Amino acid sequence: MDLNKALSEGTNNKGGYSVPDIWAKKLYDLMQEKSKLIPLCEVINMTSDVWYAPTVTAGSTAYWVAELGTITNSDLTFGQVTLTAKKVAAKIQLSTELDEDSLVDIMKLVSNQMATDLALAVDSEILNGTGGQFTSYWRTIAGNTVSADGATGDDITVAKFSNAQYEGQVDYFNYDWTIMHPRCLRDVRNLTDANARPIFNQETFGSPLLKTGAIGTILGMKVMEHTSIPITITKSSGYTLTDVIVVQSKKCGIFGKRRGLTAHKFYDIDDDSWYLQVNMRVAFAVAYPNAICIIKDIK
Repeated sequence: MDLNKALSEGTNNKGGYSVPDIWAKKLYDLMQEKSKLIPLCEVINMTSDVWYAPTVTAGSTAYWVAELGTITNSDLTFGQVTLTAKKVAAKIQLSTELDEDSLVDIMKLVSNQMATDLALAVDSEILNGTGGQFTSYWRTIAGNTVSADGATGDDITVAKFSNAQYEGQVDYFNYDWTIMHPRCLRDVRNLTDANARPIFNQETFGSPLLKTGAIGTILGMKVMEHTSIPITITKSSGYTLTDVIVVQSKKCGIFGKRRGLTAHKFYDIDDDSWYLQVNMRVAFAVAYPNAICIIKDIK
C-alpha cells in the first residue's frame, strides 16, 4: 500500500532531515496517537514475516472436590491466528523553494501529514480489508451479530446496543467500545431511554476519556467515530445502510509489527527537490471473533 503526495515547496534548513532514525521514532509515536484502532488491539513484535499467535478456544473447568476426592482433569483448547506482514509507505516531494519562502514549521507539518496518512491507511484496512492487506472485522467475523430489518434496514435503537452487549456477555466478553460513522452518531445522539434520558453521554473538555479517543459513552461503552466505516452498503431495497461495530479491546484484534517505521531522505539533483519516504511492515488479525459484534444494516 503506497501513499504518494507532492508539495510545491520545501526543505528543512535546521537539520531535521539529517536524523531520519530519530524522526522515524517520533513519527511512529505520532502515527500511533493518530490511529484510533491500534490502541484497541493487542500489539506484538513479529520475529518473522508470518507469525502465529495462540488463542484459547475453550477454557479449563474447575470442580468441587470432596475430602481426599480425585480432582478431575481439565485441559485448555488452543487455536491460532495468522499474522502476515504487509508494507505500508508514504512519500512526499518537497522543493527547495518552500524552505526559503515558508513561514511555518515545514517538518512539523510534514510529520503530521505523513503520520495521518499512515494511521488512516492502517485503520481503513482493519475496518474494511478484504484480505489483500489485512482481513477486516467484517470479513473475519464468524461470531456475533445484531441484525436490523434485513434487506430494508432499520434505524438504530437503544435495544440494538443492549442486544449487542448481551451477545458478548453470553460468550464471556465485556464489550467496552462501539465504533460508528459520524452520520450514524448523529442519529444516536437523539436516542433516549424509557425515562426520556439520552443514552449517549458526550464527554466535555478536560475529560480523561477524551485522551483515549472516546467522545462519549453508550450504556457504559466508550464511543468512537470513524469515517472509514462505510455508509453506502446497498441492499436489494435500494437503501444505503451502515453498520456499527462493538468490541472488547485487547481481545478483538492483534496488531503485529514486523518492521518498525523507517524513514529515508534523498536529494534529486534533476529537479532540485528533496524526497521523504517512510514505511513499515505490519499485520493485523482478529483474535477472538466473539469479541466483536456487528450491528448490521442500519438505515
